[in-house]
Amino acid sequence: MSGLASVYEDVDRLSKEILLSYENTHYVKNVLRKKVGDNLYVYSKLEKGLYNIKSIKKKFILCERIEVKQYEVSEKIIKVYQGNMKREYMDFVIEKYGELGVYEVIIVLTEYSIKNVTEKKLLRYKKLLINGAMQADLNFLPKLSLCESVFNINDNSAMKLCFYEKVEKKKFINKIEKTVSIFIGPEGGLSDNEVTALKEQGFVLISPLKGVIKAETAAVVFAGMVRSLMDCNEFV
Repeated sequence: MSGLASVYEDVDRLSKEILLSYENTHYVKNVLRKKVGDNLYVYSKLEKGLYNIKSIKKKFILCERIEVKQYEVSEKIIKVYQGNMKREYMDFVIEKYGELGVYEVIIVLTEYSIKNVTEKKLLRYKKLLINGAMQADLNFLPKLSLCESVFNINDNSAMKLCFYEKVEKKKFINKIEKTVSIFIGPEGGLSDNEVTALKEQGFVLISPLKGVIKAETAAVVFAGMVRSLMDCNEFV
């Protein structure tokens, strides 16, 4: 039953009956305007459940489980290393990564990026990432983490791509591995030392587009490109 409303509850497992949090109760009742008898998806840290609304009160909604399943472990995995950007840009790309089915987003503090990433910001980014995944009706929830430097990256994906606008020879990707990591720099770009470090770690510099595009545009374009190749089974 795709297309149903979805909410996230910050618990490991989903019980037979669940009381939605106050925030989710407000969203389901006043924004979505759901009624008793309607169904919705409830995501947790480990499971996704289909629930039926049994009663709606002022401060809570009681839901009864119809079915539940653990998140799927796919062999097709996309990881994104995203250079930290201004809040409005990060809010946008983080949610889009969720919609595009990115398995994990790692926010990287680069030489030219904004350095201030508070716990409050990380919590907001996690919520946006989950919202994007629920919007796409995914059967898993993506992960979010913080990396203090390009030099701290330790990645074992089969393919590693850094989308870098200064690459002179433009090349389109038409085949992909089943596990791919992509690096997207911040608004200020990457330093020469950071580019060298990424190449030493196995990242291939690539840019299929002429001209310089904004970092937030590059994030959606290139993550979408990789996702499309995976979904169409265009593997090496």
